[in-house]
Amino acid sequence: MEFEALQEHSLLRIADLGGRVIKTFDLSAGTESLRLDLRDLPSGVYTLMIGNTTKKLIVE
Repeated sequence: MEFEALQEHSLLRIADLGGRVIKTFDLSAGTESLRLDLRDLPSGVYTLMIGNTTKKLIVE
């Protein structure tokens, strides 16, 4: 996953469709790419949130 370099320390949150946060990751300022191990998540659609940015995440 790639994104614009973070200007400050941020939290990446992954939530299920009900809005329940199920995973969090600490991201350092300057981070612009990330590899996440999501093998423990069941298949489905999730919401990925970094700061004010929200994206849909599909786990197969």
